[in-house]
Amino acid sequence: MTDFKVVSDDLTTMATAYTNEAGVYQKLLPKLSPALPDSGSAALNKVMRSLMDELDIFNQQMVSSIDADADKLRDARTIYDRTEDFNKNRFLWDNLNTGVN
Repeated sequence: MTDFKVVSDDLTTMATAYTNEAGVYQKLLPKLSPALPDSGSAALNKVMRSLMDELDIFNQQMVSSIDADADKLRDARTIYDRTEDFNKNRFLWDNLNTGVN
């Protein structure tokens, strides 16, 4: 049987790393959207513009997703801390009330 151990500092470190990397990705976005060349065809230009717009949306969603994952890691840290505090208090309560009946 394996033990499940959450290291709270690791969750905080991971959340910070995710937030930092989302910022790096955000800064890269202008480089991921170069100016489009003129193909000589209005229809082809329109298709290329639509494709680039979709890639921009995709990249923005990736940044948002990475940020959301960072928030989830922070939330997990908070929940584990609260649970640990509850368990400590419950243990103390049980010990104080042992044999009191």
